[in-house]
Parts: sequence; structure tokens; C-alpha cells
Amino acid sequence: MLMNLFEIVNTGFKINGVIHIGAHHGQEVDVYRSLNINSILFEPHPDSFNILINKFENASDVILENIALGSKTETKIMYCETANQAMSCSLLKPKKHLSYYPHIKFESEKIVNQIALDDYIQTKNVDLNNYNFINMDVQGYELEVLKGSVNTLKNIDHIMTEINFEDLYENCVKADELDKFLNNFGFKRIYTAPTQYGWGDAFYSKVQI
Repeated sequence: MLMNLFEIVNTGFKINGVIHIGAHHGQEVDVYRSLNINSILFEPHPDSFNILINKFENASDVILENIALGSKTETKIMYCETANQAMSCSLLKPKKHLSYYPHIKFESEKIVNQIALDDYIQTKNVDLNNYNFINMDVQGYELEVLKGSVNTLKNIDHIMTEINFEDLYENCVKADELDKFLNNFGFKRIYTAPTQYGWGDAFYSKVQI
């Protein structure tokens, strides 16, 4: 992610715990730990998840889940690459990503399981008093994740996510569409960190400081 979580917390935004969707290799866990934040890490890519297991299997402050999140329970095709260490893998077919990053080839597909976050929270009896922050890195699939999270969003205060201004992936949600959806739940986009490649990071919050 392009944004600095320390700066966000120092600004005054309180984070109790993190639901991290698209955790890759858990690069942010050290930051979470330095802030005394527990986390649930969702990562559907099997190779990336194996790395998470090797790093955090016995950690008391990290819960690992090898599953994708979306609007409903089903199996999905994940379009995979290795040049970017699987960080560009997506449940959507790459589009402008191919021209912006021609060195990244999507050379394989994997079948992954998907569940709605609301269903997960209910099934696992997760106490959302302990998790008020979503960190999401799902390569254009953000709206599908949020459609499966409408009950959970009532208890979430902040969201950090990648956003797209162009079609880096087919049918990816654009920033203005994401703004409109999240506005319905009381979120406002507070910070934006754009890149020159049609995407960026954004921080949404219900809390106005």
C-alpha cells in the first residue's frame, strides 16, 4: 500500500483490529504489531498463503484464512502472475494492467474458493468490537467484496483500499463508484494517494477529524 498507517493513526483515527483482505505475504503485520493491532488475514493464492503459514502459523495475534472474499459463496478463477510475486493476481481479467506493466504476464489460472465476509463473520462468531478497520488489496474486485460485507460495514469505522481510475482489470470498480457505495454506509474518502498508472490508494472513514 502507498499510504502510511502510522500517519493515519497519529492523525487520530483509532484502530482496534484489522480485517486484511488480500494479505499477500503479510508485509503489514509488523506495522500492525507495532500498533498493538490484531489481524485476520485473507489470502486466496495458495503459494502466498503458504508463506503466511510459515511466518504466522503459531502467532496468537494473527488469524489466517486461505479464501477469497466476494459477494457470495462460490468458486472463482484467479488470473495469476509471478513477475510481481503474485501481487497483481486478480479475480478479474487484466486489461490496462497489461500495457502499464508489460513485464507482468498472467501466465496461469487457479481455482479459488470464495465466501462473503458477512457469512464468515457469522460462521466464525467474530466479535467486530475487536475489528473496526478493513485493509483491502484485491485488484479491482473491491465492490464485490463490499457487497458481501454490508452487515459487517455497520461495525467498521475505517477502510484502506486500492482504488482504480481506469480499467486496469475488466469490469473493475472505479473510485467514484466505490465512493458512492461506501457513502451509503457513512464513509467518506479522507485521503487519496494516486499513481500515474490509473490506480492509487484511498482511506475512507466514518470518523471526521
